[in-house]
Amino acid sequence: MTKKIFIFLVSVIVFIVLFFYLDKNNTYGFLVNNSELESIFKNQNEFNKKFLFIYFGYLKCKTFCPSSIGLMKQVSDKIKSDEIKFIFVSIDKENDSKEKLDEYKKNFDKRFYFYSSEELISIKLIKTFKIQFSKNLFEKDLSHHSSNLFFLNKDKTKYLIYPSNYTEISKIINDKNLF
Repeated sequence: MTKKIFIFLVSVIVFIVLFFYLDKNNTYGFLVNNSELESIFKNQNEFNKKFLFIYFGYLKCKTFCPSSIGLMKQVSDKIKSDEIKFIFVSIDKENDSKEKLDEYKKNFDKRFYFYSSEELISIKLIKTFKIQFSKNLFEKDLSHHSSNLFFLNKDKTKYLIYPSNYTEISKIINDKNLF
C-alpha cells in the first residue's frame, strides 16, 4: 500500500511541475531564462539586438546535423530580414577547421556564422548551453552530441529549445512573437 501512495505522490509532483513550468503556447520546446548569454554576445556587434538561432554539430555528421542546418536554412529563406542571425558551432576540432567552415559557409547567406570549436565564442556557448559530445569509439567520423536547436531573443536573456526532429517552420517563425 505504501508503494502505491509513493507512486501516486511522485506522479502528482511530476504533473504539477510540468503544468507550471511548461510554456502553454509552446508545447514543443521549453522557454528558458539565461542571463549568461548577454555577456557572451555583449561585444559582438553583429548580434546586437538580433534574434539568434544556434546549432551545435559537425560537418561530417550524417544524422541530425544536416536536417537541423537545413531547418535553419528554411527559416532564413522564409524570413529575409536582418533581424535574425544563424550560428553553427562545430564540436569537431579535428576535422572542422576554420577554413573548412568558411568554405561551407559559402552555401549560405551573410546572416550565417560558422565557428570552430576552438574559437572563444564557441567555447563559451558550449559551456553555457552545457552541450554534451563524444567521439564514437567504432566510427572515427561519428560523434554523439546534443542536437537541439536554440532560438534566442534579441536581448539574449531567454531562449527556446527545439528538438532535433522538429520541422514546423511556421511555428518557429511565429515564435519570435513569444519574446
